[in-house]
Amino acid sequence: CPAFWSFTQLSYLIFLGLFSYMILHRWDTCTPTAIELMVLFYIGSLATIEARQISQDPSPLWSEKLASYLSSLWNWLDVASLTLYLIHLPLRYSCPSELQCTRDFTSPACNSTTAASAQLIYPSELRYGRILCSTACLLFYLRLLQIFTVNSDLGPKIHMIIRMVLDVLEFALIFLIFVVSFGVTSQAMLYPTEDLTWTTAKEIFYRPYWQIYGEFFLETVAEGGESCGGDGQRQCPQQEFLPIIFLAVYALMSNILLIDLLSAVFNNTYEAVQGQAVQIWKFNRYSLVMEYLSRSKWPPPFSVISQILLSIAQVIGLGKTLR
Repeated sequence: CPAFWSFTQLSYLIFLGLFSYMILHRWDTCTPTAIELMVLFYIGSLATIEARQISQDPSPLWSEKLASYLSSLWNWLDVASLTLYLIHLPLRYSCPSELQCTRDFTSPACNSTTAASAQLIYPSELRYGRILCSTACLLFYLRLLQIFTVNSDLGPKIHMIIRMVLDVLEFALIFLIFVVSFGVTSQAMLYPTEDLTWTTAKEIFYRPYWQIYGEFFLETVAEGGESCGGDGQRQCPQQEFLPIIFLAVYALMSNILLIDLLSAVFNNTYEAVQGQAVQIWKFNRYSLVMEYLSRSKWPPPFSVISQILLSIAQVIGLGKTLR
């Protein structure tokens, strides 16, 4: 019903607001705050909803239930976001000694050297946990796109975006061949005496990738670099004319030819989806309505209470009364 739909989306928006506040606020304690506990409770309710969605699939085998569940892109987003949040928990609530030093200089875990540089310390556990939690927040935000699939105008456009992302993935292999071929060639010409390191491997992909978007790094390719050759700095690139020629050809192929070809593919995808816009919208609307009909009547996080009551009712044989 409209009221259930409104309360469900409102609760999800509140959850996103709390989640955003949680990851933007400084983590300076190993004890969960009230905001973090509310986010944890909401995500726990989302996990129970997804588990119930899998169990209610009519397929007889659990492998078929799981395959049917993972056939939806939105369910993949749910699995990825929940998994990242679950992995971040032990990293977030581990309590390394460095964290105590940032706030309490008199802690026995802090020596004079550590206390002197306490403001520069940020434990690696919290850093990686924050990265995972921030990525999970990104996926939770992307999950909002499913709400707009019920709209007759926005629904087909979201389908277009998904189709175009698949088109980009198909082109990724072609782009990769151009990027690697030019990257290896230019790196070998610009730095002929440099040892092979991880920095070299990064440079092979870094410059050619951004050159696709017009960042040509001419100060490195043509002018020899802005700061190099000093103590602690990498060697200066060699002044060769061939890297400039290869860059011109690479820019022509990637910025003009391949991008225009990808734009033509996007146009073809747009026309194909636009021709079936009504059918796509009706199918997406039906799928979303059926998904929400199978859920609890209470929106998250209160759906956990409904799940508990329903489980008790099923045990005593009153499941049909409470549904």
